Amino acid sequence: MVIRKSFLFLILISLVLGKVYCQVGINTNLPDSAVALDINAQTSISFGGMQIPLVTPAQQASINTTASSDGTLVYVNYTTQQCLEIYDGVTNSWQQIHCSTVTSQLIISEYIEGGGNNKFIELYNGTSSTIDLSTIKLIIFRNGGDFPIGGTDREIFITGSIAPGDTFVIANVLQTEVSASVIDYNVPNAGDPLDFNGDDPVLLTDLSNNIIDVVGIPGTDPGTGYAIDGQDTYLNGIRRLASITDPNASWNTSEWTAHPENDFSHLGTR
Repeated sequence: MVIRKSFLFLILISLVLGKVYCQVGINTNLPDSAVALDINAQTSISFGGMQIPLVTPAQQASINTTASSDGTLVYVNYTTQQCLEIYDGVTNSWQQIHCSTVTSQLIISEYIEGGGNNKFIELYNGTSSTIDLSTIKLIIFRNGGDFPIGGTDREIFITGSIAPGDTFVIANVLQTEVSASVIDYNVPNAGDPLDFNGDDPVLLTDLSNNIIDVVGIPGTDPGTGYAIDGQDTYLNGIRRLASITDPNASWNTSEWTAHPENDFSHLGTR
């Protein structure tokens, strides 16, 4: 075990000094060909001069490792952290070298109740992975609404994806103020349109209605709007502070700042 720890320590030193230049695998002339063929990563992370595949736990489990896979490196994208892991051919197991915490979900980064049909919701992906929007939805609670979901509430399903560090602007299809180049998804006017007032909470949830992020307090009618930053959400817009990158399933006004009703200048930026 002491020898193994010393070996891992030498690997880390080599990585920091940039003395190892291979895509995957250490202590081999070439990566194990079987492993190389089994790793199917859409992205990679640079570490110590190497581009290391970023995989899901399921992808890691499917790698056909053998004793000759010793030294194979992957980054594993867990729910709340990413870990650099090395395959130990002696114990036939993956060993974690380094882990870092990552944002695990999308956030609502802007909520605009403009005049007429000029309604917008902006999402932000603060994670390190592209997120498929077919796995989430918006729920609008009319006048505070019924909680859990009741007959007066609207569900908005979205298509598309958000790249890491990018925004996604959702608009009422009848809006007239923002260039089409800024909009990522137009919500049809039929069915459940993107139509809300300042007293209508908006929730970002998964498909099982688990709350990821929220604007307002579902089940509570605030009157005209939710007070924030000396104003309220009625005929105003609110923008998430740039320092906020994690979602919050509970409404917290300290994470937001208000701006005038028809200020659309920050849509699509973060």
